[in-house]
Amino acid sequence: MRILIALLGFILLTQTAHAGEVLDRVRQNDSVRCSAPPEQPGFAMPEGKTGYAGFDVEICHAIAAAVLGDASKIQFFPLPPAPRLAGLRDGTLDVLARDTPITLARYFDPDLVSAGDSFFTGVGFMVRSQTSLRSLESLDGANLCMRRDPDTLRLLSIQMTTRGFLFRFTEFDSQAEAKRAFFSAKCDALVGMVSDLATARSRTDNPNYYRITASLMTLESYGPVVLRRDAQWADIVRWTLRAMIGAESINVSQLNIKDAVDRKDRSVRRLLGRDGNSWQPLGLSNDWVEKVITQVGNYGEIFDRHLGTATPMGLSRWPNDLWFRGGVLTSPAFP
Repeated sequence: MRILIALLGFILLTQTAHAGEVLDRVRQNDSVRCSAPPEQPGFAMPEGKTGYAGFDVEICHAIAAAVLGDASKIQFFPLPPAPRLAGLRDGTLDVLARDTPITLARYFDPDLVSAGDSFFTGVGFMVRSQTSLRSLESLDGANLCMRRDPDTLRLLSIQMTTRGFLFRFTEFDSQAEAKRAFFSAKCDALVGMVSDLATARSRTDNPNYYRITASLMTLESYGPVVLRRDAQWADIVRWTLRAMIGAESINVSQLNIKDAVDRKDRSVRRLLGRDGNSWQPLGLSNDWVEKVITQVGNYGEIFDRHLGTATPMGLSRWPNDLWFRGGVLTSPAFP
């Protein structure tokens, strides 16, 4: 029995110590090759002559800081869905920063796997700021512009009829047509995915003239996607995201990281790798989280920089806030 236990322990240690296929490749290339949807304000937009900036790009920077110790070591490729999925499958890409929402079919994809939830959104409403329309209840009797979509129409109809509301939908063949109608004041509210509504709002001459209500008809999660066959790489990407959320939850930020490393709080010390070898199974250095927070920041900091209320996107933190503040973000404890 002792021999068997020793053998199992040796096998486990050997598997832990050996880097996975993607991690080997990233270290050999000295760069994380990352992709996300092209030119989406707040998420990924050109910056300077060759760079990109945004929420999705920051996720890539965080992974590079975790694995290579340098957040700048990324190659970012803004690509439409088919090329970026193909690139991930054939090894041209290492990670997709924020891909399509998780569905049953995608969950069981034999090649690809979700590595966590980085952004939640859903179907919502945009209205003009000077109106009294601020919630779902206030839309009773309103005229709503939307792209022709039977599923969305069914969801909205259920929500409205359940409340006994009167409603009128003006449907269009494309979201672009629906936007033009709304911005021409031909309807009271524009229906769409909140992230798309925020993008449309940011591209207007006066974003403050429009407001996105707090009401959501659906809630969908988006996040990094990686190769299923490399469990170690999936864990690294997943725990990078969890560490940024966890750091915010225990008040560790880019602003206070120098003081945080000297705290006696056990949760902070374990998160930052100052108490034991808690991060050894990932195959990363003990101080990798410290590097991520120092160079990139915690989840709230990157959200506020690119998507928050002080940016043209103008998004509130809900639902992308910590659970104890009414959001849906959680992170494992670091006791």
